[in-house]
Amino acid sequence: MKQLVIGTAPMNPITAILFILSAVSILFSSPSSRIFRVSIIGLILLVSFYQIIQFRLGLPFRIDEFLFGTFFSDSINPMAPSTAVGFALLSLSILLSYSKLTALIQHTLVLVVLTTAVFLTTGYILYVPEFHSSIYLFPAFQTCILFLLLSLAILLSQPEEGIIKFLIGDWEGSRIGRLLI
Repeated sequence: MKQLVIGTAPMNPITAILFILSAVSILFSSPSSRIFRVSIIGLILLVSFYQIIQFRLGLPFRIDEFLFGTFFSDSINPMAPSTAVGFALLSLSILLSYSKLTALIQHTLVLVVLTTAVFLTTGYILYVPEFHSSIYLFPAFQTCILFLLLSLAILLSQPEEGIIKFLIGDWEGSRIGRLLI
């Protein structure tokens, strides 16, 4: 996950691993693989919450150092806190997919991540200097793109439920909403 755009930061390897695990958890959505899916989501939540706590409290132990060694981790930019929050929200939304009553809450969490990803992607495309100079607060450009794609995959994986149900319905407002989108 090197730089997609010259002058932007490369993706953190832990971020790349969490994206792979998130995609695997979406692919294994059958009821027979529920324990496997929940354990993957639990691992993603554990890493995300640790990264948030590490950023907030300044803990000396980095997961990068544990997985890749101290020599390699010195050249790696740390995971941005907004990336960890995005993974936590998406993981919670995937866990909520087991409850049919909370589809609206699940889609709301995904829409928060989707809106943030669109905002940050637009900032990178328009060369907003804060996004290019502050790699410790904002995720890399390719991370924003992958959050955008992962959020859309979660939203569109259940078109009969939640917010998407209102867009694909046969109501007049749904037709207007589809035209506006």
